Amino acid sequence: MLETESRILDGIDERIKVVDVRFDTVERRFDEVDRRFDAVDRRFDAVDRRFDRMEERMSSVEIHQG
Repeated sequence: MLETESRILDGIDERIKVVDVRFDTVERRFDEVDRRFDAVDRRFDAVDRRFDRMEERMSSVEIHQG
């Protein structure tokens, strides 16, 4: 009986190790996606600033043209 319980616990330990490895993999992938999202967000902010400057230029041209 003790041998059977030991094998069951060993099997559980192995499954826990597999789950830990998979969790670490998912966590690394999530971190990579998060970094990519941050990069896209920074690019969007840069485009937004350029658009704002373009709008300012357009409004100053409209004012000068009267």
